[in-house]
Amino acid sequence: MPEFGPSPTAVVRVCVGALFLLPVVWWRGLMPALKRHWGRTFLVGILNSAVPFSCFAFALQSIPTGLSAILNATVPMFGALVAWLWLRDGANASRLLVLALGFTGIALLAWDKASFRPDASGSAPGWAVTACLVVCIFYAIAASYTKRYLMGFPSLVTAAGSLVGASLAMALPTALL
Repeated sequence: MPEFGPSPTAVVRVCVGALFLLPVVWWRGLMPALKRHWGRTFLVGILNSAVPFSCFAFALQSIPTGLSAILNATVPMFGALVAWLWLRDGANASRLLVLALGFTGIALLAWDKASFRPDASGSAPGWAVTACLVVCIFYAIAASYTKRYLMGFPSLVTAAGSLVGASLAMALPTALL
């Protein structure tokens, strides 16, 4: 990453994955399924890779990876909330208590590490923390979207399509940077 920068590194990651998986999809005879469901799988790529990788690329320029890992621990909690609100997955008292305890624990771990005042380098770690939390919300939305619209699809088709979608979504903005 230091040689290329965060965004180009993220684009290379998804492009290499797509270039590896597409021949496997073709070889297994799954190209018709990918063509039929390209829109849904590409959207998953934007939700689950393009936006998160871009946000992490921004965030990791000003916060340590340890803090981003702590914040990333909110994914299951956001996932439960999104599933509860969107998919109407049950939320009972014990689940809500566990969610509240989880959020409280993560907030306690990260509380003193975020500030919206610029530091000496001019960056604002608070915005980086916000970017990491946006990533977690996008992961949660992607998981519920996949459950709702891609259940029963071959996972190889979903993975390849999402990597192609992420590659396309990230290529132009990265080239313009």
